[in-house]
Amino acid sequence: YCFLIGLIIMVNYKEKIEYETLTKDIETLSNEKNELEALLSGGEETDVVKLTAASTRIGELISILDEKELRWLELDEIMQEAVYIFCMKKISILFQEWRFFL
Repeated sequence: YCFLIGLIIMVNYKEKIEYETLTKDIETLSNEKNELEALLSGGEETDVVKLTAASTRIGELISILDEKELRWLELDEIMQEAVYIFCMKKISILFQEWRFFL
């Protein structure tokens, strides 16, 4: 008897949107990083300028991902706590309702 709609009640709208945006950003940046790593490890590219640019970009992506993932973890903890609090409130309400039947 627990609903995720509790997120709307316990988490402000800005945090919810930021969480969703970060989730998408992290996926996009991780995909870009994986593609660049494949380029570097593939051995097919021989242009030193492209390889250097890819290596530099991977470094940037790692830094950006670290920052975004840290914030995502903070928000994820808030989300999990919000669900837990909401569930506990629902359980408390149910318990109060059941007392009348006992």
